[in-house]
Amino acid sequence: MRLEAKAAVSELLLDPAAAIEIKTTPDRNKNNIMEPLVLEPVLADLARFNQELGPHHEKVAEAWNSLGLIRMHVQLDPFAAIECHKEALRIQRLQSCPSLKLAATLNDLAMCYERVRESERALELYLEAEIVLKRCAASSTHPVTISTDRCIARLQRR
Repeated sequence: MRLEAKAAVSELLLDPAAAIEIKTTPDRNKNNIMEPLVLEPVLADLARFNQELGPHHEKVAEAWNSLGLIRMHVQLDPFAAIECHKEALRIQRLQSCPSLKLAATLNDLAMCYERVRESERALELYLEAEIVLKRCAASSTHPVTISTDRCIARLQRR
């Protein structure tokens, strides 16, 4: 894991209100005009939910997931995305029962691990997502089920 990504997440955990000040856009993506439109509201939500609802609330996990998606798909930083999704996963594991949101987080995290060429770890997470989906009785046509099944099949062919 890159130390910058871990440091940024650690700073957010210590003081989520400071999250709005963190500028971690990779130089290669500095001309992305969409980034402030999506990043700033998510950082503000993360700080607000953490303060108002506490660090273990489902809304905080959702904000971490959103931040992970931005880190991955807008900022093109899978290492930072991994740290964000891991924090969301930690919170979701505290909940009383598995949910489709947990399966989606596992799926998103696995995709990040694939991006950094950690296929074995990715497969473990996809298989865990499959178990969660079965426990939730998710339909075979649910988008997370379809995505998980395809990813497992692809990685097992390697």
